[in-house]
Amino acid sequence: MDEPIETKINQSPDKSFERRLHSTEDAPVESINIDRGDTEPQNSDQSLEKTRKKRASTEKIHVYGYMKKKVLNHLMENGCSSKSVDEVIAASKFNKNSVLEYMNQRIQMAQKNVHEECDSLSFSNIESWLNVFKEWNLPELCLYEPALVINAIANNEEFPEPKDLDGVDLKSVYKFLGNALMGLPQPNLDAKSAEFLANEFEILVGEANTEVGNSETGRINQKLESYKELPFSAQNEKSSIDPLCLGDDLNFQRK
Repeated sequence: MDEPIETKINQSPDKSFERRLHSTEDAPVESINIDRGDTEPQNSDQSLEKTRKKRASTEKIHVYGYMKKKVLNHLMENGCSSKSVDEVIAASKFNKNSVLEYMNQRIQMAQKNVHEECDSLSFSNIESWLNVFKEWNLPELCLYEPALVINAIANNEEFPEPKDLDGVDLKSVYKFLGNALMGLPQPNLDAKSAEFLANEFEILVGEANTEVGNSETGRINQKLESYKELPFSAQNEKSSIDPLCLGDDLNFQRK
């Protein structure tokens, strides 16, 4: 049986971690000067203040590194929901604000990198969709129907043997996608299956970044922006299955 989160997170860092925190690199300036044979004053207030600042800075770096590993391992095992993040922080003995600060910095860096790598008209339109979804509070209306459908396919359909598909395990690929759509940990894929899925994503990206793709994403974006609100209170089942409002049977109030 797996250990409780508190047990795994609250356990003390290993000895190598402790040695790094208390190594000569982080030792008081006075002791370093003694070792070097220096004859500067040993107990001045200025020297002690510099020592405290250096120690705090060094410990902060090591805490970030240690917590990064703990947080990432926990999210990989339990999924990336906000609840999982709260659990791992609550169970940690490290400062909550420091952990959140570190995670927010990394998230902002990742977002910046994604924007640089996906700088295209199609992706700009898709980002506009996401902003509209936030305004509609769509995440709270989502019932994860696509994820349930994908998982149902993975668990009930018969798939060709991997040997008949050049080693690609389609069942594992569907389980990977189903868990990803639910925000759950994804199972590890073998090399062939991972390569296959990565290639499929590249094909989708390539199709989005064509003239036709730009036109279609722009058309959908204009349609979304023309709606004043969506009556999901009466059609909750549509919020996940048709978030882009493409169904002909939906009568939405326009601006």
